[in-house]
Amino acid sequence: MSGFTKLFSAITSSSIWNEDDVTRLVWITMLAMADANGVVYASIGGLAHTARVNRDACEMAIQKLESPDPDSRSPEFEGRRIKKIEGGFLLLNYAKYREARSEDERRLYMREYMKEYRKTDVNNRKQKLTRVNRSKPPLAQAEAEAEAENTPKPPEGASKGKKDNLPTSEKAKRLATMFGRKLTTEWSDKEISAFKKIAKQPEEDFDLVEALYKSDYEFLRHDLQTFLNNFTGEVDKARKWKAGKLNGTSRPTSNPRVAGTANANMCQQYSGIGRIEGERPANGTTGP
Repeated sequence: MSGFTKLFSAITSSSIWNEDDVTRLVWITMLAMADANGVVYASIGGLAHTARVNRDACEMAIQKLESPDPDSRSPEFEGRRIKKIEGGFLLLNYAKYREARSEDERRLYMREYMKEYRKTDVNNRKQKLTRVNRSKPPLAQAEAEAEAENTPKPPEGASKGKKDNLPTSEKAKRLATMFGRKLTTEWSDKEISAFKKIAKQPEEDFDLVEALYKSDYEFLRHDLQTFLNNFTGEVDKARKWKAGKLNGTSRPTSNPRVAGTANANMCQQYSGIGRIEGERPANGTTGP
C-alpha cells in the first residue's frame, strides 16, 4: 500500500545533511517507503535498487544510519535513526515525527477552516449591510445591529417563538401560577398576544387581581386567555371585591370590630323594611 511521509524542512539543518550523498539519498528513500508505523519492508538489495545506488554504498549508508550520532538533535536512541527488524528496518523516531506531522496538519486544517469561515462571515456581514439604515452613521448602525442580534426579542411575558413560548417576566410568571400552570408550560400565540396588551398595566392592578384570585371568592375565571382578554374587567371586579361590594363569598376583614360595626349598621339600615314610614317600633325608636 502506498504511503505518505511529510518531509520536514528542518532536515536541511540536521546532522543527516552533513552525511554523504548516498546516505542522504538512502535515508530519504526509507522515509518515503515507511508505512504508518515507521517500518520499511525491504532487503538491502531492494533498498539499493529503489534508492538507485549500488549495494555496497547502500550497506555503508545503513551502517551509518544504525550507528550513534553525537551531533543529532534527538537524544533518543543516542542519535541512531534505524534498526534492523525481521523483514526490513524500523525508523526509530518515526512516531515522534508522525505526531508532530499530525499536529502540524491540524493547525493547517484549522487555518484553512478559519480562512473559509471568515470569508463566509464577511459575506454575511455584507448582506446585512445592504439593509442598513442610511440615516445612521456606519458605526452607530453597526452597533445597533450588534445589539439587535444579541438581544432576545420575546414579548414581555413570554419568549416569542414556536419552540419556546415560556413565561419570562415576573408578571407572566405570576399569572401562570395563578392559573396553576407550570413555568415550563408554553403559552399559545394568542395568549402571548393578549398578554402583550396588558403587560404595561400598573403593578398595583396585578397585585389586586392576584389577591382576588387567592381569596375564596366564588366567581373566578378558569381560562388564562379569557382572563387576559378581560383583564380590565377583572381589575374592576377586584376593586369592588376589595371594597366589599361584590356578591358571593365576602372578602374577609382583618379587623373583627370593623366587621361587627358594618353588620350592625346593615341591620339597622334595613330594620324598618315593611313598616310605614314614621311608625314607631315596639322599642320606641324611629324607623329609617
